[in-house]
Amino acid sequence: MGTLAPDGVYPNPVIGATVSLQLTNQPKGVYQVRLINPVGQVLLNKTIVHAAGSSTEIISLPANCSNGNYMIRISLPDGGRVVEKIVISN
Repeated sequence: MGTLAPDGVYPNPVIGATVSLQLTNQPKGVYQVRLINPVGQVLLNKTIVHAAGSSTEIISLPANCSNGNYMIRISLPDGGRVVEKIVISN
């Protein structure tokens, strides 16, 4: 299985209403992406059906995201999980 690129979630800090998720040499499957605020609330829940290989997915952030620290949790098709810390700075 591949791994998420070191710049897997970018830009960081996030300026604007979107963030990109770079999938590099990832297997085919369903990826679940969640944006979680500092108090643990899920603000965004997005399903990505990935055809295998490499791609970039654009994720639109909810309008209620204020400046601050967040986590993006990515559930992988094999049951694994990747957590990326991001800073939203608008």
